[in-house]
Amino acid sequence: MSNNIETFNSAASCSERVHKNIRRSVSIQPPNELIDSTNFVIDFAGRKVINIGLDPSNIFNVTVQIITPSRYVCITSDFLHRIISLLPYILSNITGPADKNRERLFLKDENNTLFKTTYRGESMLVIETHLLQECRVLLSGRDLMKLREIQWAIGESISRKSNVTRCAVMVQLDQIATHLSNNVYVDKSSTVEEISTVASNIHHDLHAL
Repeated sequence: MSNNIETFNSAASCSERVHKNIRRSVSIQPPNELIDSTNFVIDFAGRKVINIGLDPSNIFNVTVQIITPSRYVCITSDFLHRIISLLPYILSNITGPADKNRERLFLKDENNTLFKTTYRGESMLVIETHLLQECRVLLSGRDLMKLREIQWAIGESISRKSNVTRCAVMVQLDQIATHLSNNVYVDKSSTVEEISTVASNIHHDLHAL
């Protein structure tokens, strides 16, 4: 019983925070540009999409961006797989009649929280990241059913990017680094601006490596 109370309180706290932040206009930093990005539309009219690609800021690991008109979250492919595995249970809670007094925490780890809330009279799934302030998205039952429909295509895209594309990118980076170390001299005392100037003057034929 105590565990149920703790789960309810945690979800209620998350829900209260979401409602406060929805009402507040906040400047959100745009998501990172991804390499070899593939886009999956889950709601065209609502402008909700899932981008999957390699993130240069995260050693080119596969990153999943769930983007809505006002917010976005960046999660790992593993966390997305965990969401998909929970979809039957989540949908059974989301698609039923909305209950303003019934919040539910589905999943939480060190980086993300997944919970149910009620927004404008409709039960919604909230995906919130702890890594960046104000980064969360709300998905309706219709959005989740669309996600369930395209889960196999998403899985294939993630698998190919992880096992094929990332390896190719890492090989190309190694070739570029080898070329630069052999052909471009940069003094160890150079400033960032000087290094940037040297990099911008690299011969255009470098792409032919």
